Amino acid sequence: MILFLTARKDTALDPELARLGEVRQIKVPRAPSKRASAKASGKNSSLDNNNWSYAPLTELNAIIDAQEVETIVCGDDKCLPFAQLLGEWHPDVPVLADQAISIRILSELRDRETPVTRRTVHDLLDQRRLSRAALPQFTFDPEARPQTVVSLVQNAVEGDSRVQKVAESLAAVGYQSILLGRAPETSPAGDWFLVGNALVIRLPVVPSAMQAQRQAPPSSLLARVFGYGSQTARTEAERRLNRELGRIEPDQKPRLSTRFRSRVTRWRSSIYRENRRSFTTMTERNRYHERKAARMGKKSSWTDPEAAFPVIGDLEEQFGPAIDALLPNAIHVHDPSLLGIAVRARNRLQRSGLDTRLVYDAHEWTPGLERPHAYHTAALMAVEQEFIGEVDARITVSDEIAMMMMREFGLDKAPVVVENAPKSGIDESYQDIRSDAGVPMNAPLLVYVGGISEIRGVQDAVTSLRYLPDAHLVLLSPADRSFVELQKLADTQGVGARLHQLDYVPADKVVSYLRTVDIGLAPHRPSKNHGLALPTKFREYMLADVPIVATDLGVVGDFIRETGLGETSEPQNPRSLAEAVQKVLADLPRYRSAITDELKTVHSWESQERKLAAVLEGLIGTPSNSVELAPRVLIGATNSAGQAYAWASALRDAGLDAQSLAETTVDQFFDYPSDHTLPRSALGTLDRRSSFFLNFVARSETIIIESATPIAAPDPARIASRRSGFRQARALQAAGRNVGMIFHGSDIRRPDRHARTHRWSPFNAPESAQLRDKYQAAAQVVHEELAAWEGPVMVSTPDLLSTVAGASWVPVVIDFDLFPVINRSDQDASRPPLVVHLPSSSVFKGSQLIDPVLRTLASEGVIRYARFQKIPHSEVPSIMAQADIVVDQMGMGILGVAGVEAMASGAALVTDPGPEALEAYGEQVPLCVADPENLAQQVTELAADRGRLQELAVAGRAFAERHHDGRASARVISKAMDLIPGTSPANSARPR
Repeated sequence: MILFLTARKDTALDPELARLGEVRQIKVPRAPSKRASAKASGKNSSLDNNNWSYAPLTELNAIIDAQEVETIVCGDDKCLPFAQLLGEWHPDVPVLADQAISIRILSELRDRETPVTRRTVHDLLDQRRLSRAALPQFTFDPEARPQTVVSLVQNAVEGDSRVQKVAESLAAVGYQSILLGRAPETSPAGDWFLVGNALVIRLPVVPSAMQAQRQAPPSSLLARVFGYGSQTARTEAERRLNRELGRIEPDQKPRLSTRFRSRVTRWRSSIYRENRRSFTTMTERNRYHERKAARMGKKSSWTDPEAAFPVIGDLEEQFGPAIDALLPNAIHVHDPSLLGIAVRARNRLQRSGLDTRLVYDAHEWTPGLERPHAYHTAALMAVEQEFIGEVDARITVSDEIAMMMMREFGLDKAPVVVENAPKSGIDESYQDIRSDAGVPMNAPLLVYVGGISEIRGVQDAVTSLRYLPDAHLVLLSPADRSFVELQKLADTQGVGARLHQLDYVPADKVVSYLRTVDIGLAPHRPSKNHGLALPTKFREYMLADVPIVATDLGVVGDFIRETGLGETSEPQNPRSLAEAVQKVLADLPRYRSAITDELKTVHSWESQERKLAAVLEGLIGTPSNSVELAPRVLIGATNSAGQAYAWASALRDAGLDAQSLAETTVDQFFDYPSDHTLPRSALGTLDRRSSFFLNFVARSETIIIESATPIAAPDPARIASRRSGFRQARALQAAGRNVGMIFHGSDIRRPDRHARTHRWSPFNAPESAQLRDKYQAAAQVVHEELAAWEGPVMVSTPDLLSTVAGASWVPVVIDFDLFPVINRSDQDASRPPLVVHLPSSSVFKGSQLIDPVLRTLASEGVIRYARFQKIPHSEVPSIMAQADIVVDQMGMGILGVAGVEAMASGAALVTDPGPEALEAYGEQVPLCVADPENLAQQVTELAADRGRLQELAVAGRAFAERHHDGRASARVISKAMDLIPGTSPANSARPR
């Protein structure tokens, strides 16, 4: 049903709209005017707080809830405020503001047999709004993209090799793969990076509900009555007591009531502390929390998992909207805490018309989890029990867990087993762990890979060093509080000098990194999970040809005995662990020989990748949509003065596949050409930014970023700062792309330095203080980031070479076809020469210094003067073709695009080029150097000397052709970026 709203009496229903379905016409109130609201303030509350709409909204909500309303159509402009309020109450129902638009949109959706939802209407409107010629089809049409798979994980991604491999493999087989993780507290806003060709977005989850529960944990009746309910109440009580005690003189004894209050406060505090320790410390769990957790873990439990473990709600605040925004065809869930969130998101997407499917990947046997939080495991068990029947496919890591899940949940079919396995192959050129740790080649080297916790038994490995006097132990783990405690343990045991910590390396490099290790350790302590599957580290050791010593737990111990690739030890027994290590060290070649090529093939990720792909293909089909091939070299996306396009054209002329990209805004005035023009409004949604970035930007081999401005950065916050531009550059560089930065002038020029070195600098003017502060702050950020940037840096004008140490000067490029040679010698000599000033920015071009001088000369009849401001670039050639003299700028000390265009047009150029430009070319520059003090004299003399005007015109054109036709620029870019014409960048693999 179509809900047709009107606020005017004379609004008629269009018959075409009536033919598209059942229409119900309803008269709705108008929003009160601001004057009426102000006049009625304090007198008529019906005009305040949207009460004017409450009654009819309630009535219409009942209608929408009772009937299938597919869209709301506004018959006139007066009903639009009410319709928007109604749309807020029903976010799945689209609101269309015009009958004519509604008829076109609904008719097309009917023809396509597409459901009418807010998303389908939004996409169709955008296709009509945006220029298809300027945009790759996949930017606004989800059906033109590869199917999108969004993976979810609760951790920060970096240390989780399985989720990285899954995301990367899905991208490798052709899906658009996006992994959502949780940002560390120290990470910047807009935190994202690449894993292979998969995009990782880390969301800033604020654990507010979780922290509130930690401050006021659930408690028994005794603790609630006699203890403090929260840390805040406890702190306040202790503060009041301390204030009272502080008022007592040293020689006085506290009153009886004060002593009594002190004892009560300490007693109540101890009850609170004991309850909190029980709630957050596994080894101190009391009976109340144990019994409550046991009840929660039962299938019949009525406990709300989110109330018991509030981090689920904290996660949903960030993950839910992000999933909705990415419009996935499939959701791949890696953590049970995210399972309910994914189910709800899948249901929302399906209601909007997208057939999203859901995969649950159980990394562990959930009842076997041992976590400090009292209700963590029980709450996750409850989540699994509630939602596992609603997923479309299930995956786990071992046959044992698959069978247990099948029995526990009454599944008709066992989950598909995709084992934890690393990628095969060793890169001998990659750094190695022994060298990074500084361990001598003749010293036995042990390694542990993974997180540090009590249940993982790393403390037993540290203690075992007491019995291994020559051995070193490297922990490839985060340097967090757990490691600090281990270092203290090592120091007390006298082995601190032989304990080392190194940060994680990329998941696909772990095997290569471990190649110089003697023994890999897996010293886990007994738990319900350990022994059900081989951990990832186990296979990483194998593929690096590293023998293994592990505790004798389940399948781990059985596998070691069957293959003979290591030894087992008793759990929680450092001496037994040391004896197993000594046994392996005594005969390393024998144990290494047990790691056969056949064994490594079976236990490599490549053998598991096909099973993973088959699961997704069974749900959403094979990746069938190929996108347009991205260029090998991409330059963008500010296209300042059209230079990104000009440089890309020059590189193409030199035999390189290069293209430019220009992001444009509604208020952007200049109309420079570009190979690809991307309105910023087209990237208003996260799915579009991610799709454009993955399918275009990240597929390029070489990316040259202008002005440190990010190119379609796929962060949810859409932060377009200079720092985010450098973050994008580093993310692309870390993913193997060849990345450079190029700057044009005000994006890197420091106003304080420019003011000191240029007398007529616009930054010296008192009225420019605000402008100076703005550009100073922006330049400061760029220079701070450049100090840590290790890639190529280029600048477009020679004056910037002194600003950026080590930068390469890329001359600006002029399209000479736009500036044909014009013979000015036959012009009427009786008329004063025409002087033109056409600044792109009056402040930076020094127009306030130029205009008065040229107007005075024009009033005296010395010259004719034409002043232009903000004209489209397409009109510049015709204006310059009529000019005899072009005065470009005063005060900046640069020779930029406009100055070179003046020379190319055959006009005499008067400007303040600065000493750098006059020296950079290695020859005399044919122009008239002037400053504000002698500008009148220089222009007067030039106007009187037609012969010199002609000389400058001819020489200027030839000069511009020699230096600014693109050949020199292509050579500089190719050298700076290590490009070879006609080939890929040296030592760079083309991303597919």
